[in-house]
Amino acid sequence: MGESQCLQAELSPAHQAELCSSQAGHRLC
Repeated sequence: MGESQCLQAELSPAHQAELCSSQAGHRLC
């Protein structure tokens, strides 16, 4: 769904995981 946004962020794997886990990240992922 929001994989493109997660990849576009170009964040570190750990940071990306935190965002995806957070509510804000839930929107992106």
